[in-house]
Amino acid sequence: MQNKIKKIFSKITGLNIAKIKSNTSPENTKKWDSLAHMNLVMAYEKEFKIKFTDDEINEMLSYALIEEIILSKK
Repeated sequence: MQNKIKKIFSKITGLNIAKIKSNTSPENTKKWDSLAHMNLVMAYEKEFKIKFTDDEINEMLSYALIEEIILSKK
């Protein structure tokens, strides 16, 4: 599942999978803007058939947090 999370993240942000680290965030990822953030949310909800709360969406400020939130829902 973690590999699938990374693949989706890579596809939307344009970041090479090998360069995705736990501290990857909007501050250090040029293409991770508000639109990319919402695209990530929608892609993860569709792929994993989950729904994020507004608080969870706002908390997704690093790759590690995204992964943690998704894994907590499965």
